[in-house]
Amino acid sequence: MSMTGEENPFYEYFDEILDICREYDVTISLGDACRPGCLADASDVCQIEELVRLGELTKRAWAKDVQVMVEGPGHMPLDQIEANMKIQQTICMGAPFHGSGVFVRQRL
Repeated sequence: MSMTGEENPFYEYFDEILDICREYDVTISLGDACRPGCLADASDVCQIEELVRLGELTKRAWAKDVQVMVEGPGHMPLDQIEANMKIQQTICMGAPFHGSGVFVRQRL
């Protein structure tokens, strides 16, 4: 993408992909790419911004009658999980939330 200046094709053609998903009754998982790399990055601006985009994509999918799951961030302190879940539920309108390779560690 940096070499061509083109957008991510999955993002650029998202509506067309949704049409295919609807035709074949496919549920999509909207993954996160900006998950925290360590506990210090948890719930940072980048992660929340991405969650806003995932919420927008969720709305677009639902508008085309496509089911959605939203991938969770992982790598966060235990005391931030509940707040992060509430943010996700609000921004993504209650879409199912799942963790992929979630690693939670308590600060000692």
